[in-house]
Amino acid sequence: AAEAVAEYGASQIMTQFTAQATPPTFMPTGGNPLVLPPTSFFSNGVNSAPLSTTNPTGLEVIGGPVLSVPTTGLAFIDPSDPNNQYDPLQGLWVFRKDIRVLAQATVTPPAGMGAPVTAYVQETVTVRGAPLFAHAIFYAVDDLEIFPGPQMDIYGPVHSNKDLYVSNQSSATGLIFHDTVTTAGSVFHAWKDASNSSWGTGNETLGQNPVKFLSASGTTQTNMNRTGTAAGWMDSTTGLSNGVSGGTTLHNLETTSVTSTFRQQATQLWGGHLQTAAMGVSKYNPIAFDEVIGVNATTGENVTAEPHFIVDPPNPPATTDPYYEAKHEIELQKFSTQAALYIKVIMDDPAPGATPITNTPEIYGPSSTTGTGPNGYVLLKNPTNSTTPLISVEPYAATLTAVGAKITSGANNGKYPITRTPYNAAGAGTPVVTYSSTLPTAAKGGNITAGSSDLAVTSGMYDQRRGKGVDLVEIDITQLRAAVTNIINSTNNQNTIRNPDDTIFTGWNGGVYVEVNDPSTRGNTHDQASSVRLINGSVTSGSSLIPEYGPGGKGLTIATNAPLYIKGNFNADGTVAANSPTTPDDFATGATVDNTKESPVCIAADAITILSSSFADNTSADSNKPNAGGNTEIAAAFLTGNVPTHYDSSVKNSGGAHNLPRFLENWSGKTVAIRGSLVAMFTSKISDEPFSGAYYGAPNRAWGFDLLFKNGKFPPLTPRVYSFRRTSFSLLTPAQYAAAKTAMWP
Repeated sequence: AAEAVAEYGASQIMTQFTAQATPPTFMPTGGNPLVLPPTSFFSNGVNSAPLSTTNPTGLEVIGGPVLSVPTTGLAFIDPSDPNNQYDPLQGLWVFRKDIRVLAQATVTPPAGMGAPVTAYVQETVTVRGAPLFAHAIFYAVDDLEIFPGPQMDIYGPVHSNKDLYVSNQSSATGLIFHDTVTTAGSVFHAWKDASNSSWGTGNETLGQNPVKFLSASGTTQTNMNRTGTAAGWMDSTTGLSNGVSGGTTLHNLETTSVTSTFRQQATQLWGGHLQTAAMGVSKYNPIAFDEVIGVNATTGENVTAEPHFIVDPPNPPATTDPYYEAKHEIELQKFSTQAALYIKVIMDDPAPGATPITNTPEIYGPSSTTGTGPNGYVLLKNPTNSTTPLISVEPYAATLTAVGAKITSGANNGKYPITRTPYNAAGAGTPVVTYSSTLPTAAKGGNITAGSSDLAVTSGMYDQRRGKGVDLVEIDITQLRAAVTNIINSTNNQNTIRNPDDTIFTGWNGGVYVEVNDPSTRGNTHDQASSVRLINGSVTSGSSLIPEYGPGGKGLTIATNAPLYIKGNFNADGTVAANSPTTPDDFATGATVDNTKESPVCIAADAITILSSSFADNTSADSNKPNAGGNTEIAAAFLTGNVPTHYDSSVKNSGGAHNLPRFLENWSGKTVAIRGSLVAMFTSKISDEPFSGAYYGAPNRAWGFDLLFKNGKFPPLTPRVYSFRRTSFSLLTPAQYAAAKTAMWP
């Protein structure tokens, strides 16, 4: 009974830390004490009344103060400590807080069977807040699928809150995990969808190429296939998944006996380096992730927060809202309410065929005076450098050019009729016809032949995956660096962001939020899709993308509610080497001291697409896949959305984690190196078109886990995912219990 009371108290602590970053104190005489279970929780014989001066043998549960371990900084979950062998967070740096729980219970034996017996217990609830980018790959709401064609090596911890589907289609070396892999579901060597073929080039079959996890010794990798046969795969079905696909069907194979066998053999093969729900792995969720924010009026079921909230604009609740506390905590976790610079662009919605209006971006920031902008920020003054602006807006526009047959008589004899029409999805604007003796140049290069047509993008870009023209809000990183440098150095010039009174804005904290406010869905009148694009993000080796600020302030986070494109190298010099997926360009990893110039960076958006430096907007509507201009190197964590696989493969396929960053060009023979962390946090709400291999050619993927993150150096505003352990359980004597109570709350 005493243990049950302690566990009931521990569960309250876990629930409160999951819902909010800093719960109120658990002091017994305060406003948030731990409470006892209902009396119906206990059987006859247990004194279920609360302990009091008139009831000295009742129930009691007390939560202690929240103690940070260590008192400042991060704690390391040492994988060499035997106590951590099966800790899913082994090898990670975490924020750790310990809360001690005391409990007592008294049982009264039947009449004549003896005096009442009281037990006193204690345990410690350890709350671990792992920075989200402490994982090489993290999937929050969707199954994690990895089915690359070429060899793929994954460095750094991997976690999925749901199932894990793994295979390799064409490499004899296979898919290799070099660090701990955990899933709160099951692991399958199978397709998630209902077919036995991939969605990659060639429509390959599942194949028997190796899938390797780190062995129990931690020094080598061990293949999932134990016999070299199609039925030899030691996954959660212990080989029964051979020839089976589709999530529901696969789970039906997991009987109690099968799960027991898998748990035993997986522990022997991989130790704690591959763990599933069968080993007790649970979900890791960011703060406020599962907050209840309402009730479905039809079903009566709770409505929980949609994970996309983390990149959404502010939406503060009314204080009279019955779910105010939950919604308020959600607001506190958004990038939009934490970033120092808030960029807002309201896209116009002109009538079909009308000339788009140039949109004026606005920058807001916190001030000593209350403003009228988002979060109560004040409207700041943009840099006045008009040659290369910090923010520019390019509404999508294109011209459809059609060429008729050569005229053989009359005034235009020997000329071609050329019709140019402003283009949008709703139809034509006013056509303009001219006559020329030479053929016009096509957007895709060469000339437009007689009797054909060509679509040339004149502003914005066209996204082949989305099948839409894209309004672009471009952020020039070179100009952002100049503006932040001026903020830090108190320099007022044409590149400075200023307060309304022309004083230098000083509230920089490393965070930028871009709200693209589109007043219509554009589904009926336009095919434009407003998006953000980052340009000029390349840096030379040994240089910082963004200057350091304040005591210990380092790095950059750019978040937006819109889809986002990265053009060219970003936070890296573009020299792709064997160590590019893990090691900063200056080779300093921050393992002992923070001696690297590389900025820890986070990019958060509804979807993220990588473009080569040669991507040409004017030919982006061409159905021929343009060739990427060269290798590309990016050093950043991606927090983004995914389009999940449906079990019916004819509907959608996610493309797997290897297609989480999206592509629009033919990257054949080129390499994209990503040094960072890949986080699929939510289902994309805006860029929700399904994956296809028709509009791009896959690059060689050199993707890894940034050693800065591995060594506890994270971007500003990095979210945390919470997990819990209960430790140090022990029985106490009455005297020890009394002393512990006094020491806990003197």
